[in-house]
Amino acid sequence: MRRRRLAAAVAAVMLLGLAAHLAYAVVGAGTSELADLLVDKVARQLTMVSAAILCALSVRRGDPDRRAWRALAIGLGVYVAGQTYWDLILIHQEDPPIPSLADAGWLAFHPFAYLCLGLHVRRTVRGVPASMWLDGLVGVLAVAALGIATVVAPIVAGIGGSRIELIVNAAYPIADVLLLALVIAFLGLAGGGRGKAWTLLGAGFALFAAADTGYLYLPAGGVAVSGPALKSVYLLGVATIALAPWQRPETMRRTDQADAAIVQTPRASRTPPRCAG
Repeated sequence: MRRRRLAAAVAAVMLLGLAAHLAYAVVGAGTSELADLLVDKVARQLTMVSAAILCALSVRRGDPDRRAWRALAIGLGVYVAGQTYWDLILIHQEDPPIPSLADAGWLAFHPFAYLCLGLHVRRTVRGVPASMWLDGLVGVLAVAALGIATVVAPIVAGIGGSRIELIVNAAYPIADVLLLALVIAFLGLAGGGRGKAWTLLGAGFALFAAADTGYLYLPAGGVAVSGPALKSVYLLGVATIALAPWQRPETMRRTDQADAAIVQTPRASRTPPRCAG
């Protein structure tokens, strides 16, 4: 109960900060220096930290997917650490280095997210023929290749910079597309397994992919820092991913429904039968 109350408070802080930043991106960007400080910096940082804490609180002893959510929580934590380093240190530099410690934190999120998906599939998917695994792998690579060829490659081709900068900038949307393709494949292979959780994960990865792809356009236009609208997409993706582990699996919902039916059965049996005649 304490964990749930703490999680509810953290989720409220996260959602309030997200709502404030979304409103700021739509109508309030650049209106005043105080609003820029309170919303674009303080509220945004508070939203990300709350999301990381909320995801960490989802790791419960009785949850069969606790190892998967632990990996996701670690990944989200290092992502927030990279963003914090950028906001506190690198953003004040005229020419931030690429790669940097911020890039290390952002990119480290993806291996932990892959691990999260793999741990869940290892637990839920059994007895699948090797040919089906191979078909799934081919499907994932096909979807990823299509996304990279149609979206990432044309943008990278128009960006200047050194080879290492191109590799680092392109790594973000490529990793996001791979994550999204894996979620789609796992949903089809395992039938979801966690209800809305994996749908929310897919939505969060899709938001990351959209934001990272949009960010690739900035160097081409000579812009080094993303605007409030693009930052809001990142924030929305972080919040969506943090909420995913708190969705109840379908098996628990069926158990709750069965328990409710059992509880209601004795009440029905107490109804006195009608007298004959």
